[in-house]
Amino acid sequence: ESASGAPLILVGTRGDAVDSDDDLNKINADLLRLVAETHVLAVAGESGRIFFPLDNTSNEQDRAGELRKVVAKTALELPCANRDVPLAWVRVLDLMRETQQQFLTQDQAAALADKVGVQPKELHDLLLLFNDTGALLFHESSTTGSGGGIIVLQPRWLFDVASTIF
Repeated sequence: ESASGAPLILVGTRGDAVDSDDDLNKINADLLRLVAETHVLAVAGESGRIFFPLDNTSNEQDRAGELRKVVAKTALELPCANRDVPLAWVRVLDLMRETQQQFLTQDQAAALADKVGVQPKELHDLLLLFNDTGALLFHESSTTGSGGGIIVLQPRWLFDVASTIF
């Protein structure tokens, strides 16, 4: 599945470098041209802009308060936010994390799932759900068929590795 319908929240982390509201409005117009037709955008509160300019140099304690509110509101509106999750699925996630590995193969996850009675079809649904919620990243292999997917248990680790390459 793709994330084409996923909401996009844009954050500008150099708000201190922007001199005026006119400049912020120009940035907003440029961003609208670039992404508004292809993405569902969260609106930045009262400003009506599609991005959150944050001043990283500020010591203000709540400088990202509006952003936090929009992230929480947007997350609660996601279809997976109010879904009941079987306790056995949560136990599988716990077992995967207890391995303290950065990633597992789908076959390794299936062995863990089997310990708590979760069947392979259920495991696939579990992996898709936890992928959608960001608890893990699941990449199905198109070449090896079932069981050949990779599960990244710490998405931040993958981001850190990728950022050193690019």
